[in-house]
Amino acid sequence: MVIGILIFLVFQPAGAASSDVDQWCYNPPGTDCSWYKQCLVKRFPCEAANDSYAIGFGDTICNDFGKNRPDFSDLGKRWIDETRACLQKQLVPLLSRDNMTCQGIQKFAFQTHSYCYSTPPKGSPSFCDLPFSDWLHISWIVKQSLFRETSETVKQILQILGSCASTGLFGK
Repeated sequence: MVIGILIFLVFQPAGAASSDVDQWCYNPPGTDCSWYKQCLVKRFPCEAANDSYAIGFGDTICNDFGKNRPDFSDLGKRWIDETRACLQKQLVPLLSRDNMTCQGIQKFAFQTHSYCYSTPPKGSPSFCDLPFSDWLHISWIVKQSLFRETSETVKQILQILGSCASTGLFGK
């Protein structure tokens, strides 16, 4: 723990306000959705903006996955947990940046989705490993992003399906 704090202090950019968020925000456990409100929104209060990723998308979709978790297969439940942790950890570097715009946060965050959906840690399921029934549940949950960010969402879908195709999973 002490080593992690020392590493954080050494690599934190000059001028970044470490006191803006709690230290746990820099190493989120990814076990729930509280990180978006307690860390990202606290550091960048964009909740009133049209391009508020943290509340308008991140927190909302995260909680939707949590509410619908019982409907998923066991593999799908593991995928939800790993993806939630990945998405939060991918956003941690933003906490140390200055002058991030709400639009910039949203753009950065959306770019992490296809990676987290299809490139899990070793031993964890990828979107490509999930049964079709889980794909349908995921599609239903993330459908709201089609209305918010149509072109970005379609791009991500194509990237994820391309990843599945490149691993040969469609032929199984």
